Amino acid sequence: MVSLKTVLYSQYPAAILLAILFLIIYAVRRKNAAFRAFLFVLLYGFALAGGVLLFFLGVQAELWTLKTIWPFTVWNWIGVGVVAVLFVIFLVNTIEKKHSKHVLEKKLRKAEEEKETAVAAAREEGRIAAENEAEAVALAAAKEPFSFSAPEPSGPSETFGGDDAGSEGDGGGDAE
Repeated sequence: MVSLKTVLYSQYPAAILLAILFLIIYAVRRKNAAFRAFLFVLLYGFALAGGVLLFFLGVQAELWTLKTIWPFTVWNWIGVGVVAVLFVIFLVNTIEKKHSKHVLEKKLRKAEEEKETAVAAAREEGRIAAENEAEAVALAAAKEPFSFSAPEPSGPSETFGGDDAGSEGDGGGDAE
C-alpha cells in the first residue's frame, strides 16, 4: 500500500503547474482588478514554494532522486490532471465572461442605434408637421389678403388702466 506521504510528496508537479496557472491569472487580471491580481501573485508564490518544498521533501524521504524525477508515478499524474481541469475551468469561465460582455455591448449598441433612429424619425415627423402648418398658415393668409382687425377693448379699465372715476356727472371730479 502507498503511504500518504508518498501521495502528498508526489504532488510537486501539480503545485508547480498551479503556480503557473496563478501567474497566468495574474497576467489576465492585473489591469482590471489590482487587488485580486496581487492576491494571485501571493498564491503564485505560495504554490511555487509548496511545489519546491514537496519536491525536496520527496528527495529527503528518498522517494526519488534528482536523476529519477521525470518518470512520474500515477500520483503525480493525478495531481497534474486536477490542475489541468482547474485550468480548463478558468479558461472556459474567462471565455464565457468575454462572450457575455461582447453580447451585452452588442445589444446596447443595437438599442442605441434604434433609439437614434427613432429620434431621427420623430424629428423628421416634427419638421414635416411644422412645414405643413406653415403652408396652411400661408394658404390662409393668401385667401384673406390684408384683413386686419384690431382687437377691441373690453372695458374702460383696460383702456385707461384705472378705475373709471371721472365718468359720473359733469365730467369733473369735484361735486359742489
